[in-house]
Amino acid sequence: MSETTFRKLTGILFIVGAILVNILFTLLILNLDYHDILRQPTAEILTRFRAAGDALIYTWLAFAWVGLSLLLGAIMLKRILERENSLFLETATTLGVIGFIVQVIGLLRWVFVVPVLARLFTDPTTDPTTQASISLVFIAVHQYGGVVLREHLGQLFTILWMSIISGILYKSELFSK
Repeated sequence: MSETTFRKLTGILFIVGAILVNILFTLLILNLDYHDILRQPTAEILTRFRAAGDALIYTWLAFAWVGLSLLLGAIMLKRILERENSLFLETATTLGVIGFIVQVIGLLRWVFVVPVLARLFTDPTTDPTTQASISLVFIAVHQYGGVVLREHLGQLFTILWMSIISGILYKSELFSK
């Protein structure tokens, strides 16, 4: 593959990834009122999640994995920038990969954990004590997967990647000032 084709493919991966992430995020807003739903009581979150059905679970799964094109773009960008001989390029790429992995793990709670909790919580045979326990489990998983992993560590690593790559690009002869 020629260098020009490789650069174009790298750019396409970033563009396609950004578009897909935004499409799926919009679907989450439309189908679950995502981010606003997170300010609601746990009972409402789990009930609305369960009511949205399997399509919502598949949307979460797709949302978690469409970032792969962004990840591939970041790895390919490393190859493009290797001629810059930056001491920080390997570190930046590693941070970007870690950020992706951590964010995917955080997002996958909506695919593998929340559906089970929502099903149990909304089951008419579930007694109030069990529902209270399920609520506590949801809060713990949600705080850890959402706040700690995805919103804190995942975004921190992604910001570090972006900052270092931006510095390398700023100094690069590949991009005119």
